Amino acid sequence: MGKIELGERFASGNRSQLAKRLLDSYQFDGKGVTVWSESLILLDKPLLSIGLASDTNPASFGTNITFTANLSDTTATGTVQIDVDGTSYGIASVVKGVAIFHISTISVGTHTIVVTYSGDGKFNGATSPNFTQRIT
Repeated sequence: MGKIELGERFASGNRSQLAKRLLDSYQFDGKGVTVWSESLILLDKPLLSIGLASDTNPASFGTNITFTANLSDTTATGTVQIDVDGTSYGIASVVKGVAIFHISTISVGTHTIVVTYSGDGKFNGATSPNFTQRIT
């Protein structure tokens, strides 16, 4: 794989975000990534991807929207947190790789929603790409 220079951002960054950046540029074997910088960092757990969908988009204000977070491995356990515009709107348990949220309190407007998987004994944590939800 060769030497990877990541500098300050590496030292203070999140392991999962680092691994995602590596996945964007390097082939990943699903077993772990070894990164050489000033020290050796080993990401020894497989990485998961996490996706987010809503059952209604756009939705009318006050509608009970179901958000579903899907992990790429159904054996994952742990929790997922959902954030709307950077504010936590709850935490749900992962069951068979899925976490479900029911939210009816999002204000009118266009919102950025992200879900973050906590990780467990087998998998590293993961964060979804931004999801845009409109409320009319």
